[in-house]
Amino acid sequence: FNANGGLYRGIYPEFTDRFRSLLGCKSFQSLVKKKKLVKTGESELTSDSYQLILEHQRLRYVTFCVEWPAEMLRDAGVLTLDICLSLLEDDWSLQDAHPWNVLFEGIKPRYVDVGSIRPLADEGSLLWIAYQQFCQFFLFPLYLYSKGFEEVARPQLYRFKDGVSYELCSKVLPLSSKLWTPQILAHLEVPLKASKAIKKTGKERKLREREAGKVPDKDARRRFFGSLKADIQRISLPIPDSTWSDYYDEFPDFKDEEKWNTKQKAVAQILDRIKPKEVIDVACNKGWYALLAAHRGSKVLAFDFDSSCVSQLYHEVKKHKVDVQPLVMDLLNPTPAFGWRNRQYPSAIQRLDAEMVFAFAVIHHLVISQWQNFERVVELLSDFTSRYLLVEFVPLGDDKVEEILLHSAIDSTDFYTLENFMAALSKKYSSLETFPSHPDGRTLILCEL
Repeated sequence: FNANGGLYRGIYPEFTDRFRSLLGCKSFQSLVKKKKLVKTGESELTSDSYQLILEHQRLRYVTFCVEWPAEMLRDAGVLTLDICLSLLEDDWSLQDAHPWNVLFEGIKPRYVDVGSIRPLADEGSLLWIAYQQFCQFFLFPLYLYSKGFEEVARPQLYRFKDGVSYELCSKVLPLSSKLWTPQILAHLEVPLKASKAIKKTGKERKLREREAGKVPDKDARRRFFGSLKADIQRISLPIPDSTWSDYYDEFPDFKDEEKWNTKQKAVAQILDRIKPKEVIDVACNKGWYALLAAHRGSKVLAFDFDSSCVSQLYHEVKKHKVDVQPLVMDLLNPTPAFGWRNRQYPSAIQRLDAEMVFAFAVIHHLVISQWQNFERVVELLSDFTSRYLLVEFVPLGDDKVEEILLHSAIDSTDFYTLENFMAALSKKYSSLETFPSHPDGRTLILCEL
């Protein structure tokens, strides 16, 4: 719950001793220190309902696995296993293994659900009670991503309780992958076939009862988690070519400003002048400007509908070690609210905003390709900013606009002028300032609410 600007968790009386013990154990404190587990401590707040109230660190952006590139999903899975391995040493375990319990700072995952940590003894005879959940939310989607089935995997993650089922993953993956990849055999095909065979015998309950008394030791669990971690790290995640991954080839060195073009220099000057604390780069492509903002000190969130571009940005963020969180999302169709009564997981527009928004080389796509008028585009972009919008207008006659017009059914482009666009912006923003962009003829417009 929220109170006085803080984020808190109330603990029922019967669990008070358990959580006080957890807060004091070495593995928990180590995970917090290493920033793998969100910072958590005992609060001074009191309540008639709770004997203990925990205070959690609040992370700036809440993003969901349906928005992450495959690489971030894998990072979240590795983090989950690292936490299991660490907690194991002090006789604790995780009862949940889904990505809804992980948030990111840049591309660094943080586990946030302290409430899912429970005593190891609760596992009973199971190596890990959450193993099936881990498979369906991490391993199976990653298997599909690795074989080029992103269009199957990503929508399945909206099934927030189930993820990718054994049956669906087995049905979609090619036979060669299932037969010649040991990890897929071990985690998908063998359990699926065994489950079907056991159900046919009608002895499923008897087998469960027979296994109930066999409690694995720590070494067995340690080997299990270690093997699972090696398996998920071994999954190949190739970045396929796409129409948009080479749309703009200019990616100059951030230290060699003499080689920057007019647009790059203008954006840098605006960043240096305003010094926005946070920036959202919409339709970011491979994210050069997102990286520029991060190098200039901003916390950045950057998204594009093209997952190849976003994966390339992920690797650039890793290389440059800057605070950018890359996401796969379509500006025209941002993540909707979903889950219980469409309230459990808020929409992107409800969750994501920044002091400044970048919207470069996107207006012509929204207006000419997607048939949106200027007013609708301005409203959409304004949903993500709390103060500034830095937007680029690409005029008629520009090569990229002419390419789009070849395939557009738009009746007339008479309305498509810089003057009309600025008129639409002026209805929403109190101040407009223009700058030359690149190539010649394009215009950057800095808007302030």
